[in-house]
Amino acid sequence: MIFGFGDEDRVSDPRTGGESVVRSFVAGLHDSYVLATHTGASHGIQVDLTPIGAGMLLSVPMQEVTNRVVGLEASPDVSHGDYPW
Repeated sequence: MIFGFGDEDRVSDPRTGGESVVRSFVAGLHDSYVLATHTGASHGIQVDLTPIGAGMLLSVPMQEVTNRVVGLEASPDVSHGDYPW
């Protein structure tokens, strides 16, 4: 989980050609690498979670984010303040 305070990051998956432009995001477990780049200042906090911990914190099954990068604004739990705690 990345909480970004600087410019947006561009995260791309070279296997699929998929690309996301995000500032704060959750990256699920991947079976390959992804490339993260930015063109400005990068400031933020990285929070490393176990898969079980991420599922509990985000209240979503981890298969929903496997091999995906999901912007925190796309998560209903985060964007609407509906936190599980």
